[in-house]
Amino acid sequence: MGALKIEYQPTEYVIRIDKSRMSEIDFQNLVKWIETDILIKEVNFDDSIQTIGNDMKSHWWERNKHKFVAIEKND
Repeated sequence: MGALKIEYQPTEYVIRIDKSRMSEIDFQNLVKWIETDILIKEVNFDDSIQTIGNDMKSHWWERNKHKFVAIEKND
C-alpha cells in the first residue's frame, strides 16, 4: 500500500493514510479542513455573506483602531 489509498464506495469515500507518512497533527488539521468544508456547503451562504463580513470588519476596526499605534513613515 502506498502512503494514500482512496476507495470509492456507493455511499461514501474511504481514505486510508499510512500513519508513518503523516503526523497526527497534520491528520487532525486535514480532518478539520474536511469538516469545515462540509459545514460550509451545508450552510449554503449566498453572496451577501461577503458584504456582512466586510461590514463586521469595518465596524471592528472603527471601534478598535485606537488600540493600534500608527507607524509614521520618515522620508
